[in-house]
This record gives sequence, C-alpha cells and structure tokens, in this order.
Amino acid sequence: MDAMTQLEVNNVPESTLAALRRRARRHRRSLNREILSIFDWVVVHGTGETAGGTSDPDVLRQKREMEDLVGSWDDSRTAAEIIADIEAARTAGREVSL
Repeated sequence: MDAMTQLEVNNVPESTLAALRRRARRHRRSLNREILSIFDWVVVHGTGETAGGTSDPDVLRQKREMEDLVGSWDDSRTAAEIIADIEAARTAGREVSL
C-alpha cells in the first residue's frame, strides 16, 4: 500500500468549517473526504476563468465554491479542539446487510 501524504490546514474560519461540514453532510461524506473531493474536482476541471474551458454551470458553481475556500484562515481553537470537531462531524455510514 502506498503511503498517503497528509496536509495540515491551520486557521480555518469557523464559517468556512461550518460550510464544509454542511457540504459533507449533504453529500454523506466525512469532512476529510469532502475536502478531498473538492480538491479532486479542481485538479480535474481547473481553476481558470472558465473552469478548465467549460461553461457548464455546475462546473462553474463548484469552481466558485472552491475559490471560497482559498485564502488565509484564523481560528482561536486549539489543534485538539479542531480535531475533536472534525471527529464529531464524521458520519457512521449506512447500515449494510450482507
């Protein structure tokens, strides 16, 4: 199994974190998976004026959402508090009957 790189994001504004949590819940993903999904989308579709040359409204909307996440963030919480918040936002997943 390949090693995965870890990133640490500091000073995320509470409003940004709350928006990410709402998106994650809406898409039934963990907060981490939602952020990775957004990153994947930007890598595939680009961040240019027309989001990789497309005028697709969904692509452009998602581009704007990613741009809203970019910037510097301030957060008064400790790392332990942020980790606790992230863990609390995780979902248990769905029941599977085999």
